[in-house]
Amino acid sequence: SLSVQFCWHLTDTGLRAIADHCPDMRTLSVWDCCGLTEPGFEYVLGKCRRLRTLDLRGLPQLTDSTMHRIAELPEITHLSLTGSGCTAAGFAHLLHTRKSG
Repeated sequence: SLSVQFCWHLTDTGLRAIADHCPDMRTLSVWDCCGLTEPGFEYVLGKCRRLRTLDLRGLPQLTDSTMHRIAELPEITHLSLTGSGCTAAGFAHLLHTRKSG
């Protein structure tokens, strides 16, 4: 588990280093870490395939592309996206993928 909530100076470089050193991480909270971008999240989602809980609140820079990557996580059970840039289409894709999986 890792919580770096409100770490405004955390960048994609730092997030990638975390993913590289903690590929079996189960819980990640990056609530309101405004220095992160979508490519950084997509790297983590590709590297940390065992994530169960994700807290991505307060990240308007995230889009439906991130939702597509989250839908691919086989063990995800808890997701917080309040204040993200994800649209209804992204949520629909996530729900459809999870139902059929």
